[in-house]
Amino acid sequence: MIASRRHLTVVLLIVGVLAVGGWYANARGGQAAAPNRLALYASVVIGQLLFLRYIKIGIRIPMRELIGDVRWFDPLIAIALWCAIHFGSPYLQRALGQSDNRTSNIVPHTLVEAFAWIVVACTAGFVEEIVFRGYLQRRIGVALQAVLFGIAHGYQGVRSVIAVAAIGLAFGLVARLRRSLVPGMLTHAALDLYALAAFRG
Repeated sequence: MIASRRHLTVVLLIVGVLAVGGWYANARGGQAAAPNRLALYASVVIGQLLFLRYIKIGIRIPMRELIGDVRWFDPLIAIALWCAIHFGSPYLQRALGQSDNRTSNIVPHTLVEAFAWIVVACTAGFVEEIVFRGYLQRRIGVALQAVLFGIAHGYQGVRSVIAVAAIGLAFGLVARLRRSLVPGMLTHAALDLYALAAFRG
């Protein structure tokens, strides 16, 4: 056991609150005014670092052991996983039907926001892999952490939750087989950074 039941319960409650907030934001959709993206990015980074701090307080093993070792072939695994997700996601989205993703307002629109997004993507890649594949997967298993990972991304829309859960399952399987979070961290950050491909600022 890497943490107490009480600590796990609080972590699940935090994930639940974030999920409800995200679903509400998505439901509002176009009714909401364009956000202050820099403030949003800053709040996401600060929130994730605080969440990571709480995880670190509760775990009973060194963070290095939770993350796992770094090997020379980890980038190769990350590239293979990125390609599988990037090229496989459109087929899954097509099978799920029309997307209800309303996140276009949160992607970068200016050069400053693009640089800030890099920080957000790298932070998310590091923190979310520790939370879901490092902490939760050890407590509740590969499948359930993937479901929670999808639900936590409710701000992307109901149909997208299923696709994100599938991605979380892939991350979880790689983490279990590799016994390290490093490939998943690299892939996660790269997937989020790919949003900059549409940047025209």
